[in-house]
Amino acid sequence: LDGTRESWALPIEPHLGGLEPDWNWCGDESAARREATDRLVANHKNIVMFAARGAGRKGSPPVMAALSDPNAKPNEDVTNAVD
Repeated sequence: LDGTRESWALPIEPHLGGLEPDWNWCGDESAARREATDRLVANHKNIVMFAARGAGRKGSPPVMAALSDPNAKPNEDVTNAVD
């Protein structure tokens, strides 16, 4: 991934030569912050429960990365602290 096999070179051209879009469509940085805040507030309850999975019970079937276990059960006793 260091470019030694000439798969890429600096400076990287905009749009990667038409292969990928630029990030200009996002608007300015403050607009991105407002959108992120809006999405966090709108999905507040689900985000708190997701974060509380780290203190919860393991799911079944078990997975290698415990904190990213999609089947983990959140610990509802810690939701106030997480919130």
